[in-house]
Amino acid sequence: MKSQQIPDWVTGGLLEEILNFDTNGGFVEPEEPVAEGEKVVAEMNTLHKILYTLRQQAFEEGKKLVEEDPEPLNNSPSNEYNQKMCLTKRRHEALEKLFWNEINLDTPKLNSIGVRKGFQIVDRSAVEEKNGVEIHVMGMGGMPRDLIEMLTRQ
Repeated sequence: MKSQQIPDWVTGGLLEEILNFDTNGGFVEPEEPVAEGEKVVAEMNTLHKILYTLRQQAFEEGKKLVEEDPEPLNNSPSNEYNQKMCLTKRRHEALEKLFWNEINLDTPKLNSIGVRKGFQIVDRSAVEEKNGVEIHVMGMGGMPRDLIEMLTRQ
């Protein structure tokens, strides 16, 4: 995505990271295969793949930070570790919201979606109806879809 000159006001932040993402370096692919009853409705585009990859990298960074210093965090970012953890968490949350917002914009008629191995976007509504689960999608401030999917699998 490096084909355009990036405006000065974009430098140093998440937008610059997205725009400068090296697509030749590969993407992190969802691991979960398409489940019985799920219907493949689309394939993730390049922006989806970039956001998913950056989101997963941020998640792994947070996991690594917890492994390095598993002491419970207090509410005030009083040391370098807490500050780094807070920034990593915020970065992951921002990427999570951007990712699902882009997926929802490209699949507006679906109430229940997931992403699967092979960068497939799936409609999960038939599976959720079968399992008696009803989930209402609520804007960008709702529950993370990964959590929803984990809860509905149990």
